Amino acid sequence: MNQKGYIKWIISIVLLVGALAFIYTKSQESLPGDLIYPVKEAKEGIGLAMNELNYEGRASRYMEHSFERFDEAMKLIELKRDEKDIKEALEKLSESQKRSLDNFERARGYGAYIVPQMEKFEEELTQQQEVLFELLFQVSPSLYDSIKSVLQKTEESIETVRYLKAR
Repeated sequence: MNQKGYIKWIISIVLLVGALAFIYTKSQESLPGDLIYPVKEAKEGIGLAMNELNYEGRASRYMEHSFERFDEAMKLIELKRDEKDIKEALEKLSESQKRSLDNFERARGYGAYIVPQMEKFEEELTQQQEVLFELLFQVSPSLYDSIKSVLQKTEESIETVRYLKAR
C-alpha cells in the first residue's frame, strides 16, 4: 500500500472514531423513541456490569437511572411526544425504582451502611410523587392509567425505603 492509501485509512479511522464519540456523547441527551437511545441504554448497562457484585454500587446506579427516567418521561410529556414513548419511559422509571430497591435491600443484608443513599432516594421519590400527582390532572385520558400506576409504585417505593431505613 502506498502513502496515499495509508492516509485514506488513517482519515477514515479518525472520522469513524469521531463519529462514534459524537454519538456516544449525544446519546446522553436522547429520549425513548430517539434513534440513539439504545446507545444510552448500552452505556448504562456497562456501568451496571462494572458493579455486578457490588449491590451498593448497583443500587446507586439504578437510583440515578430512575432519576433520569423520570426526567425523560417529563421531557417527553412536555414535548408532547408519542404516548408509546411516554408509557415506555414511565415503565422504565418503575423498573429502575424496583431494581434500586432490590439492590439496596441486598446491600443492607450484607451490612452496608446505605442510609444516606436511601435518604436521597426517598427525597427524590417524594418529589417525583408530587409531580406525578399534579400530572394526573393534566394529561390525556390515555396516559392517566400509566401515570396513576407509576404514582402507586412510587408510593410503594417510598414505603419500602422507609422500611429499609428503619431496619
